[in-house]
Amino acid sequence: MSDDIVKLSDQAYSLFTGAEADAQVLLKMHRAYLDANSNGLDRESLKKIWSHNPACVWFNGTGYNYYGIEDWLKLWKYFGPRCEILEPWRSADVRLIGNGEIAVVTSERTAKGRWKSSNEKPDWTGEIWPSRSTEVFARENGEWRCVHVHISTQAQGKRHEERE
Repeated sequence: MSDDIVKLSDQAYSLFTGAEADAQVLLKMHRAYLDANSNGLDRESLKKIWSHNPACVWFNGTGYNYYGIEDWLKLWKYFGPRCEILEPWRSADVRLIGNGEIAVVTSERTAKGRWKSSNEKPDWTGEIWPSRSTEVFARENGEWRCVHVHISTQAQGKRHEERE
């Protein structure tokens, strides 16, 4: 796993009680999600990571919720031809929480994108977008699958209590 794409926290494994092999699979899936985002919103790669259970929900950085893999794939189909990732997704402060049946991967992420369409330009285009991601994985038929993700914009600068 490339250190420039995924940087583990010093506390990366302190809250994970599962096997080392599970930890490595989960981190590879996290990396695969970053790669799928960076490589033209690769929907085929996303299908290998996400659960196909229609009850799953994803909270996207756009502020909308997406239900089930088919809904999520529609979003990527829409954005795919309209945006280009100029600097690939990278994650830092990656932490793994959980056990051998359910796990959470948290990270701080950045990427730089460009909007190629002339309408509906999002506010992140042309800039580095700092965000946070919480990815929840569960075992389905013996294999890890992402069952929930929550993405939000990360605040920049000092926190309120640090401003004085």
